[in-house]
Amino acid sequence: MTETGFGPGVYGYTAPVVPSAPAFSDIQSEAIHVTIGDDANAAFTEYAIYNITGGSYVGTIGNPSQTAVWKSKSDWLTISAYGLDPVTAYSFKVKARTQEGAETDFGPSGQTTTINYSSNELSITIEVQKSSSTISAPSFMSGLSTSIRIAGKCLNELGFRVDTVSGIDVPNVVSDEELVPGNHTWHLWDEYFEPKRILLEGYVHGSSADDLRLRLAYLKGFLATFEGNPWRSTAPVWLERSDLPDRHWITYYNSIDTVEMVGKRDLSSSARVRVTMKCPMPFAVSNDVIRTIFIPAADTFQAIDLGNAPSDAVYVIKGPATNPSFTVGDMIFSCDFSDNLAFTDAECADGTGTFSPSGNEAGSYRTTETGTGIQVAGTDTVTFTAPGNHYDGSWIAVVTPQWKSTAQTSDIVVLEHTSDADNYIRLYWDTSESSWVFRKRAGGVNCEVTSAAHAFTSGTRIILGIAYDSTNAGGMKIFIDGIRSGMDGDTTVLSSAPSTFTLHDGSGSAQPNAVFDMVAGWSRMLSADEMLKIATDPSSVTNLNTSVIYTGTLDSGDLLTLDSEKKTAELFDISTGTRTNVIDSLTGTIPALAPGRKRTASDRTQTVIYSKTASAEMEARFMRRYL
Repeated sequence: MTETGFGPGVYGYTAPVVPSAPAFSDIQSEAIHVTIGDDANAAFTEYAIYNITGGSYVGTIGNPSQTAVWKSKSDWLTISAYGLDPVTAYSFKVKARTQEGAETDFGPSGQTTTINYSSNELSITIEVQKSSSTISAPSFMSGLSTSIRIAGKCLNELGFRVDTVSGIDVPNVVSDEELVPGNHTWHLWDEYFEPKRILLEGYVHGSSADDLRLRLAYLKGFLATFEGNPWRSTAPVWLERSDLPDRHWITYYNSIDTVEMVGKRDLSSSARVRVTMKCPMPFAVSNDVIRTIFIPAADTFQAIDLGNAPSDAVYVIKGPATNPSFTVGDMIFSCDFSDNLAFTDAECADGTGTFSPSGNEAGSYRTTETGTGIQVAGTDTVTFTAPGNHYDGSWIAVVTPQWKSTAQTSDIVVLEHTSDADNYIRLYWDTSESSWVFRKRAGGVNCEVTSAAHAFTSGTRIILGIAYDSTNAGGMKIFIDGIRSGMDGDTTVLSSAPSTFTLHDGSGSAQPNAVFDMVAGWSRMLSADEMLKIATDPSSVTNLNTSVIYTGTLDSGDLLTLDSEKKTAELFDISTGTRTNVIDSLTGTIPALAPGRKRTASDRTQTVIYSKTASAEMEARFMRRYL
């Protein structure tokens, strides 16, 4: 008989056995240790624990999870399910799977009840190792839901449940205190940028008065590691909030105080505690470095998503490029007529418009509430060069019509921003409807937004605003005196960027016969309160954001790196592999990224980079900051 050799080998796993009902130990007021029962499964079998009452799995560190978390039986020994309620019955069940991913059904459930705060028993000795800032909390300190973390340690695990945080967020503000751009000066109360004290208040609960004293001693011992050896003032710690997971505060420990005892002082097992952290910077800082990479063409805009506070940035421009230049700031045009037709444009350069009055020039300037305005009437023509953003934009015009709404017999164009006959935006008065109309013509197709009927008398000062937006899908909006009066969801983009701005159009419609107090254009959509702020105080929002120009040529692959914080400029020459300091070849100051206004702590804002010249690629690299 002839025998063959062995054929190719295969391997497999024995089907897992359905786990038995779990057991429980270390039952706390807000945490339970779930013990997986004995079974015939192999050591490498993984298990998932499901909280039937809570409707969630037990997560990686014991937190509630909406998806199954798989761990070996030995790994689950060190983890307790937390985030539970005191004096509540809980049911848990377990399922198993092999390394190949074959799962069992859930086994039978087990039940237990969490205890009340006052019935918790201290069963171990507390040991505080002051020489380490990463000390481990004993088991009775664990099992509380995440809220505040200091140096990566959850304070709930130290027995301190924070329920009030103050001093982190900027106080409630009114419109006069909103952030507005202006030469990188931020117009708000000085207190916002002074060093802060972050106050954390909450409760520490124990099972007895002695238990409470031990818990407070442990908490103080942990925090004390941050005020002396080995923690120095040059090495602050991160403070994080679970409700704002994308940012952190750089803080120093200051003090811990017992605000009040709950009940009689000598017998109380609960205390309200206040922890004070010093915060030398008024900002919260993002946990991630944001990178916005785009290919800039000449005279184009790129939106940048910020926090609500200024952020230093690193800009990297990749060649080929000749004399690369850019500006940070989203105002494309500003003219308040206080100095005749002088205006500021997207390049942050001063310019003058073309003005052909019907009579003598002096007779066309008028005194207004905020200074000097210009009257456009008859055959007057007022024209400016204003490179605009064909994706997003806003215009604000403060006008005083020299006619009343019921007396006008023909449509009147107030302003227009034009690329060509098939691509423009226009704001005009519709006599038949007694309303204002915002028309966007994109690629030869019109879309219009009409305001509600508007009645006014001759000489009435009116703040008119229009906005169009594609980047954030905001559509088209029209505003009267800071109140939105009409909108449409159309986000069609103009086929080409508008560049010519007039206070009437040349289509044959009547000139407006109105006094213009100020006109401002922006390369993003503005909100109602932003428009009202600009219109009521135009001097505070005149665009003085800095432009920067590098005089020189970048060959293909060369990299120009500009750092707004360090104020450095470095050129990497790919042909030689060398890096050169080229700060002397720069004109202007390297700008920081500045948001348009103050919003809430969780909101983000935008600014815009205007590229005067084209390059192969540009990157803005920064960390968001939040007030």
